[in-house]
Amino acid sequence: MHDISDQEVAQTFRKLSHEEDVRPGNSWGIYASWVAILLLFLSFFFVSYFILDADRRAETVRLKQSTELMAQTLEARVMNTSELLQKTSMRLIHLPQAFAPVASSELSAIAFMQERREVLELTLVSKTKKVLRTWASPSTAGHITRIPESAIIDSNLDETITRAFAHDSSTLSLPYSVAADNNIYADLVVPTPTGDQVLVARLDFSRLMSEAQSSLQLMQYTFRLEDGMRPFVEDFAEENIGRSLSYATTLSFFASNVTLSARSYEHNLFFTSNLQLWWILGLAGMLALALALLLRYQQRQHGAQRRLTAEYSLRRSMMDSYLAGVRVTDREGKILFINSTFEKMFGFTADELIGIKPPYPYWAQD
Repeated sequence: MHDISDQEVAQTFRKLSHEEDVRPGNSWGIYASWVAILLLFLSFFFVSYFILDADRRAETVRLKQSTELMAQTLEARVMNTSELLQKTSMRLIHLPQAFAPVASSELSAIAFMQERREVLELTLVSKTKKVLRTWASPSTAGHITRIPESAIIDSNLDETITRAFAHDSSTLSLPYSVAADNNIYADLVVPTPTGDQVLVARLDFSRLMSEAQSSLQLMQYTFRLEDGMRPFVEDFAEENIGRSLSYATTLSFFASNVTLSARSYEHNLFFTSNLQLWWILGLAGMLALALALLLRYQQRQHGAQRRLTAEYSLRRSMMDSYLAGVRVTDREGKILFINSTFEKMFGFTADELIGIKPPYPYWAQD
């Protein structure tokens, strides 16, 4: 610390002598802090919105690519099953004039269904839509849905067999479900070399889709088959559709308009895995806390300044209301402060007396 000069003391008292130099505390700093907090929240809100929007667009692209890859995988699996079944058909066809060992055809059918576990049943059907032979997959515990010597009564399968004979090519029926379970099935009809017989493979399409989804590591999405906008099996949580992303692609290996629809539910503010967003929200919270503490400090400082101003005004009023004149001088006699009573007693103003040394102008000449 250094000694305060008389000039600094005189200047301080001179300022105290002028009431207009004492200005009340301004509250613009508090308002500025509120505006800063508001702008901070608005800026972080828009940043978060743009991050979520970019994440949503990116997820839409990923969902589209994943759905197309899923459709290609299903088509490749069905086509490979069709080719393998055509190769196996020579050991499964029924030739009345030729010797066809039953055991050999049974082993061939079981071997085929063990390799293609989505195939639950194989049926040999004549051109007259009559069931000639049937083989059940070991996974179905010998359950057979199409009895030999019976006629095909299912219109969906009947139309598919007719197309297979007409075009002499493999044809896939429309998907269908049964009352016993909630799975989706489809019948793959493959022509045989005889020309008057076809092989019908009943596919568990739900299992086929589940295995494809698992192999492609797409468990974060939900897939289903739809006929236009109508699903073959209701398996989506309809209450969450408003928060989901969706994409659909046509499965060209079906004869009719069958689409593969996919949904993703993990893209809103409270379920996002976007690390950048949470970092920004955390930073926004810390900045908001710092501004809130600064605002509280400014409010307390503003209150203290108001109380100090009120106290000074009271002291000034008390000083000016004294009946006695008050004069403050330094050790050399320089006048530093006078009150209004002193001015009235001697007829000199504060501007005329402050800063002068003895002899004072109000002293007698002698």
